Amino acid sequence: MRWTDGAGESWSLHEAAYAGRLDAVTALLELGADPNANAGDDDRWEWISAAGEHPRPLHCVAIAWEHRPEHAEIVKLLRARGATVDETVLQDYWIETTLTEHAIAVGAALGEDEADLRALQQKHGAVEDRHEGGKVLFVKGEDD
Repeated sequence: MRWTDGAGESWSLHEAAYAGRLDAVTALLELGADPNANAGDDDRWEWISAAGEHPRPLHCVAIAWEHRPEHAEIVKLLRARGATVDETVLQDYWIETTLTEHAIAVGAALGEDEADLRALQQKHGAVEDRHEGGKVLFVKGEDD
């Protein structure tokens, strides 16, 4: 199932979730898209996820290159529609998190403890630009 926006761009639920397109996610769910469906072979992107090559929409939010405010709202919407947060979703989040304010909001929406996320941010800082200096791997529960 795909939804086409006013500019003529077509979106699957997974692509929209990754891109932070709350409008497309909302429309697709209203059209009956399954919030727990695995990505199909017709998606435009090749997915790299702890869930494999066919992740569910929450994985696509978790692995987004840059989290925006819409991503946390997408997580809340997907969860309200029955999307399941399992260990692979959280693995994807922890592999990809940058601990920016928006990434923390996504983590909290996924059920992670916001205070713990903020403590990690305070201790290690946030990665505001992945293109400069690379991405730091934050590890849940690591002491240093």
